[in-house]
Amino acid sequence: MLVALAGCGTGNPGDGSKDPGGSARSSQGATGDKPSSGGGSTNGGSEHGTTGGDWRGGGSGRDWQPTGGTRGAGGKTWNGDQGRGDKERGGSSKSTDRKKQQDIAWLPWGPKSPTTETTTDVRHAYDLLQAGQCQQALDLVDQWGGRHLSWSVIEGLAGACLAVHGRRDGWGIAIAAEERLSKAGYQPDVGWCKEGDAYAVLKRLTAFHRQYPRVRVRLVDSPSGVMACDSGITGVSYAGGGHQVRPGERVTVVGTWPSRPTGVTLSWGGSRPTTITGNWSTGSACCERAQLWFPFPDELDGRPAAVLLEVVGDGFTLSYRQQLVVDWSSPTP
Repeated sequence: MLVALAGCGTGNPGDGSKDPGGSARSSQGATGDKPSSGGGSTNGGSEHGTTGGDWRGGGSGRDWQPTGGTRGAGGKTWNGDQGRGDKERGGSSKSTDRKKQQDIAWLPWGPKSPTTETTTDVRHAYDLLQAGQCQQALDLVDQWGGRHLSWSVIEGLAGACLAVHGRRDGWGIAIAAEERLSKAGYQPDVGWCKEGDAYAVLKRLTAFHRQYPRVRVRLVDSPSGVMACDSGITGVSYAGGGHQVRPGERVTVVGTWPSRPTGVTLSWGGSRPTTITGNWSTGSACCERAQLWFPFPDELDGRPAAVLLEVVGDGFTLSYRQQLVVDWSSPTP
């Protein structure tokens, strides 16, 4: 089912003069570079349908969640001949172009980035864009943009999204932002998994519009299983700073997870695993490069010399690659 991105407002844009402040994932399902003929229904399917799904959450947390498989990146492939008959009959290919439509994959879903009461960053703006709240994201550029180029990526995507939904100056905003980034020699921040996807989508949209300015664009969900950020545990540390964990000691787990974990499971040979509810470090509740911590149990069945740690949540389990070595001889005071 092809689904048009929803929820874009049409308020006034920023002045477009900001110089606001990342590697592309080719698997996110870009469509071909030629437009489809006609346009499918947003309520029905297409004979070359992309993934299905639905919007989940509410307010600023609304996300498109793909559910089905995909047989293609979206839409029919245009062979370049649809307008030829009009020309031969003395008609205009421009009128034909206006009837064509191209489906282009929008931003892939990625774990939500935390936003506190005192700061909003480009990660949160990405989440708003991915959820279709494009005017809100553009408003954040005016409020928080500064001189960081990452914000120009947000500005350009917001402009393209608004253009797709009828805002006349939207493509101008998008192209100006992309040209600003190109002129500055911008490279996505490799430390932020969403930025590369964001820039790749912006370049794809602006390149298509430059080549086919009269063809309508429809934004569709990325293929099932494609995410902006890879999930996994990246590190575990102990409050005492040693290489072994002591009973009662605080253990901190750092990683990226699809959604907020429900707990941490400790397991060891031959015994029933123990699941512990984690606590969240301030400002990193969920879910990109987040932290959770828990007190290591004072007692485990058989006092195992080492345990396997897993972060568990709704529909996912992430295992840490190393076992935690336990020092039972010196409990934490």
